[in-house]
Amino acid sequence: MAILGLTACDSFQKEIDVDLPDYEGELVVECYLRPGKRMTLLLTKSLPYFGQVGLPQVRNAEVTIGSYHTYRSSITQFSYRSNAPFIPGEYFNYQSDAYVSYDPESYYLLTIKDKLTGQVITGRAEALVQPHISEIETRFRKSDTTAFLLTKFEDIEPNKRNYYRILVKRRLEGTKDKLVNDIKFEGNLKTGNQIAIGSSYDFKDGDQAIVTLYHISKPYYDFLRTMDGAQQGNQNPFAQPTNIKSTVEGGLGVFTFLTYDERKFRVKFEE
Repeated sequence: MAILGLTACDSFQKEIDVDLPDYEGELVVECYLRPGKRMTLLLTKSLPYFGQVGLPQVRNAEVTIGSYHTYRSSITQFSYRSNAPFIPGEYFNYQSDAYVSYDPESYYLLTIKDKLTGQVITGRAEALVQPHISEIETRFRKSDTTAFLLTKFEDIEPNKRNYYRILVKRRLEGTKDKLVNDIKFEGNLKTGNQIAIGSSYDFKDGDQAIVTLYHISKPYYDFLRTMDGAQQGNQNPFAQPTNIKSTVEGGLGVFTFLTYDERKFRVKFEE
């Protein structure tokens, strides 16, 4: 009877109109400074939750980055690129002719002004000391033929609070990779001054792995952690909403300097 009663209730429907407040889009920026790479930037605008699919690009903006090194400084102008080439993980719509140089004592100041709305975004990024992977170990599980990778490295400047990110990928056919792990952590879990981070059991004998170790800033670490929380919250209706901590002022997004060490590693089973 209870089941019949619930089924009958499904026939009663009532449409309710909900007036949503007007949403004013904000500028959203993604800019990663990589040593030896050209300065590029992605600038879009945020949308309401039930808005159109795809982010609208901002074409009329003044974009500059000031570079301040130990013995010199410069201002770099960006121009809009409607036909920017697609590079996996590096999509952009603003580009400059300048390349990022590596100087551990340098810092960068970002300024973006939307000519149509007058909205201004500012950000600061500091160059960090490059990390170094000292060893990658393969450890096979006795119950089957799968293995995990143990990445070891020395904590940089052990008297300071350091933050890291490790991306572990497995090479598929051709040049395609599968992301196995994306781990963000503070450098306080260590033996002496050595940190060891393990991947999941996702490798077999003969697999090729790509391990990338990033030394990241505290603002970027907070940005990544809150991004993870927001994505998990979207999948759980009972989760508390998460506010994403942007690394810029006046808008949303991230502006940061990336120093990293990357190793390609062949998994081998040794008895």
